[in-house]
Amino acid sequence: MNTTAQRVKALIANTADCGIEQVADDKNLSDLGLDSMDRYELTLYIEEAFGIEIPDADSAPLNTVGEVVALVERMVGVKV
Repeated sequence: MNTTAQRVKALIANTADCGIEQVADDKNLSDLGLDSMDRYELTLYIEEAFGIEIPDADSAPLNTVGEVVALVERMVGVKV
């Protein structure tokens, strides 16, 4: 069974077109080649995959894989 973190990392790897092994918690999204459009698409993929809505104010300051994972885990945790 995939954890939330594993699922988010798989979505990041798919969006960045890289191997999952490159998607470490401390890795910066821009270092994975994600520009602003890619980050927007990633947000949409995450929202669809987890059935959540991520406000722009929450997604804009995210820079690392770990920050994205933490946000999704927090949002999934409060989802009813």
